[in-house]
Amino acid sequence: MIGYKNMYALMCKAVSDSLDILSKNNDTNSINSVCFLLEQAMIQAENVYIVIAKGDYEVEGQNG
Repeated sequence: MIGYKNMYALMCKAVSDSLDILSKNNDTNSINSVCFLLEQAMIQAENVYIVIAKGDYEVEGQNG
């Protein structure tokens, strides 16, 4: 279950950071930054899921 905690933390941080950016600015750069943060979190969470699905609970670069 550690991997799911990592996935949850990755996504929540990205969403929180994204909402902070959008609450301050709505310009094109801010929107692009939000898209980047959310896309990266989704990719990282997917990688955690893949590792879990394989049964290997050590995720490179993640503490948990």
